[in-house]
Amino acid sequence: MSQPAGDNVFRHELDGKSTARLPARGRGSGSAEPSALAFDVYGTLVDPVDLRLALAPVFGREAVQVANDWRRAQLEYTFRLAAMGGYLDFEAVTQAALAQVAAERAVQLGEKELRNLAGAYDSLKPRPGVVSALGALRKAGWNLSVFSNGTPRMLAELLKQAGLSPFVDQVVSVDGARSYKPAPAVYSHLLTTLGLGAGNIFLVSCNAFDVQGALAAGLRAVWITEQSPAGDRLLEAGGYKVISVPDIAHLDSALRVESPQSSLGE
Repeated sequence: MSQPAGDNVFRHELDGKSTARLPARGRGSGSAEPSALAFDVYGTLVDPVDLRLALAPVFGREAVQVANDWRRAQLEYTFRLAAMGGYLDFEAVTQAALAQVAAERAVQLGEKELRNLAGAYDSLKPRPGVVSALGALRKAGWNLSVFSNGTPRMLAELLKQAGLSPFVDQVVSVDGARSYKPAPAVYSHLLTTLGLGAGNIFLVSCNAFDVQGALAAGLRAVWITEQSPAGDRLLEAGGYKVISVPDIAHLDSALRVESPQSSLGE
């Protein structure tokens, strides 16, 4: 997908309303070289199970396990919705998943308490190395976007509180596609929103299901494997070409090897 003529201005899409497209820096509009990175957010840039302090007043010593179970239930709900062709936004899904995990422990949470606890997603901290890695990639000339299951409101608030907004050229939420990763429609929505072809973009994620979804949709992908030491058999069985890096700190060097002819960093 080519760029509109003269479109060389970046715009933050932190309110979920802007549809400005990203230019391919240093390339012609028809280039198939990658020029943009789209980062998964939950798990990749921030840790969604790092909610122990928020959960401890309610769940005590179980807070760590509750955080893990909450994340698993949240993802299960998104998978079920995507498979059924249904949709509830991510805030509703997040609250429903927490209510389920609490009920399994005979803890009944009121509506206000659910909102308050789920609101901790707005203040998740960046994972180690994220800020320096994004700074290096931006300096190297990559267009940086985030692509997430989160709603536009959740993402805007999270990026602001985490101090990541200055690094992000555009925010893309699956909310615009009314589905969830790894449904093909959400990756088409990403390309349409950014105005780029599949060959112009790398998805960067620590989630194997997200990486495989992007690859199946024809995008390039980088898998950050630090949270998956045992690998992923389904992804491996697919025979896809995927770049793997142990952590986000190695991303810049891996991309320089993968795209040696690019003009990035010049």
